[in-house]
Parts: sequence; structure tokens; C-alpha cells
Amino acid sequence: MSANKTRINLYSDALLPVKLRLSFQRLMVWSLVFLMIVCGLNGLGYWQLENQKSALAAANVEKQIHDNEIAQLNAQIAAHTADKKLVKRVEVDQQQLDLKRLLLNELSQRENMTSQGYSLMMRELAQVADANVWLERIQVDESQYIFQGYSKYPDSVPRWIDKLAETQSLKGHAFATMSMKKSDSHPLSFTLTSTLEAADKVKVQ
Repeated sequence: MSANKTRINLYSDALLPVKLRLSFQRLMVWSLVFLMIVCGLNGLGYWQLENQKSALAAANVEKQIHDNEIAQLNAQIAAHTADKKLVKRVEVDQQQLDLKRLLLNELSQRENMTSQGYSLMMRELAQVADANVWLERIQVDESQYIFQGYSKYPDSVPRWIDKLAETQSLKGHAFATMSMKKSDSHPLSFTLTSTLEAADKVKVQ
């Protein structure tokens, strides 16, 4: 006579909750990393501004030296009969002075553009921030922006790009290329490049 079965095993792996790849703790870590990157970029921008200010100050000193030399040479020319060598030297110094003035104007314009444009871009990036998208690296050139980061979902990146395209910093820019990669050990990574030339190329890997 066989014994009756009094217990039924209802345990199954399918009943266990699904493990999330991106936990709240990891999301907080990535957010902290992004915040550190933003702080580092701000520090880099401040360092670049200080270097430009130093170059501007050095150019001002050289300009003052050339001004003094030209004034002395002009005084010598006025007091004596014109010397061809002396006149030639005055002409050369005048040309160097003109070049210094052009350099001063260029440095002043770059300093203003770097200070205003960089601060504006960081504020606008904060305004269009997406909880599912975080940046790892930002490279800024005169006519090109390169953004590298990660996304929790594939469709989060296009939505973030749409908001990014409406910012003042990227006005007139076109997103030329975008590459995306997916791996088992990391979230979806992407690289986005913008240029001033109109383009419509997207490469997905």
C-alpha cells in the first residue's frame, strides 16, 4: 500500500523577482560620477581662462615695450637726419605692434567666448538632464561638440538629443554622427558628435 503525498512543492525559479541590471544604488553612483565630471570640467574651464588671462597680460607687456621703443625711435628721427636703417627698424616695430594688437583682440574675444559659452552650455546641460542618460566625457572645440556617455534605455538617447538640439549652445549645430554599443556587463554606451555643417548620419553598432 503506497503512502499518500501530503505536501506539494510550489517553489519555482520563475516565482523569484527579476534582478534589475541597473539598481538604485548603481544609478546613484553614476549620478555621483557625472557630478564629479561636471565639477572637473568646470575646473578645467577655469584653468583655461586663467591661462588665457596670463597670455593676455604677457601680450600687454610686450605691446607696452614696443610702444616705448617706437616712441624713442620717433624722437630720435625727429632730432636727427633720417637714417634708412632707423626708418626700417621703425617700420618693422610698427608691423610687430600691429600683430600684437591683432593678437590682443583675438585673445580677448576667445576669453569672452570661452567664459560665456562654457558656462551657458553647462547650465543648459543641467536643464535638459535625463535620469536615464548620463555623460562620461564632454569635448568642446570651436565648431564641434562630442558627448560620450551611457543610457539605461535605447530610446532615451534620441529623446535627450531632441531636447539638446533646442539649447542655445547648440543652435546652428547638426548632430553629424552617433554610435551606440550594447554589452552584457555595461549599460548602453553612446558617442554623439555635432558640427556646424548640416548632416544626417547615424551609425549604430
